[in-house]
Amino acid sequence: MNRKTTKKDVLITIAAAAVCLFLYLVLGRFIKNLFQNDFAGYFAGQMFLAVLALGAAVFLKKTGLFRSEGRYLGKGWLSAGLLFVLLLLQFFLGLSEIIQATITRTELILFLGQMFLVGFGEEVLFRGLIQRTLHQYFGETDLKQVLTAVFFSGVIFGGVHLFNGVGAGIPFSAAAIQSVVNIFSGMYFGAIYYRTGKNIWYLIFLHAIYDMLGFIAGGRLTGNTPVNIMSAPSLESWAGYLIWIVVYSFVTLFVLRPKKTASLLKKEEDQAA
Repeated sequence: MNRKTTKKDVLITIAAAAVCLFLYLVLGRFIKNLFQNDFAGYFAGQMFLAVLALGAAVFLKKTGLFRSEGRYLGKGWLSAGLLFVLLLLQFFLGLSEIIQATITRTELILFLGQMFLVGFGEEVLFRGLIQRTLHQYFGETDLKQVLTAVFFSGVIFGGVHLFNGVGAGIPFSAAAIQSVVNIFSGMYFGAIYYRTGKNIWYLIFLHAIYDMLGFIAGGRLTGNTPVNIMSAPSLESWAGYLIWIVVYSFVTLFVLRPKKTASLLKKEEDQAA
């Protein structure tokens, strides 16, 4: 019989993720600066975060997060429908940037690798460790419990992005906008994670492609820096961000509607087993 997940387990998991992010903030920038080429620097920095995330999973004895029930992915993969639309939109917005790309082949490989590592590191920490532990703590016998875990994991995910405005050269206002929007996008990612039977690899690739196309649309392939791209959000466009918050909220609830989550809910005896 497995031990019931306690508040202490949740706090230890969140603390472990916080340590990973702290080390990344402190040492990641130093690692990036070791390289003259910023593509190599950002790749190395994200590799460091990915190693930290993997180390946290091993330390917490939660490497089971890399396994999921494949049958649920087959039923739930379309829960990412809104994300597919966004990816298509980002692709068309960045098409001219792709055509006019000025970076070298090596830089392109490093950029693609960096995007995968971003998806890996963040999804392992926020969905694989934190959200999975929150599900175990709150339970999964009714939809209210599931929504609670998804809500708190989204708040943590979005809140962490506020640190982009600390020592990274990004205006705090831009980081604050990213933080608020990412709370709700994080809930949507969490809903997809739950609907696909906690398939972490599906989320890793979705996250990587989402960030990759966003950076491409921002001009990364034509030499624009990540700092400039992430500094773009402005309060002048508050109405647009408000719309996305509403959309993310609606779609999250739609993805987790009772009809689709009934088969994923666990019985009390399954929770204790």
